[in-house]
Amino acid sequence: MRVCCYKAIYLFDVYHITLSKILEMIGLALIGGTIYSFIGMTESELRWPVFWSCAGGALAIIVYRNYMRRRKKNT
Repeated sequence: MRVCCYKAIYLFDVYHITLSKILEMIGLALIGGTIYSFIGMTESELRWPVFWSCAGGALAIIVYRNYMRRRKKNT
């Protein structure tokens, strides 16, 4: 008799592939926001807060992905 063990499928079940694609899309949007705030928002008072928050978010995603890559490599 063969016993199969089934596991429920959750949203983040395939953690590395799904999270990587989500981070790529968020990073792309943040880089687009950075470029738009630098070029397109010349006279707005929100230019620099939007620029630095988008740049900081993109940098945080890059640092997190490098950390996960090193962690996966060492394991």
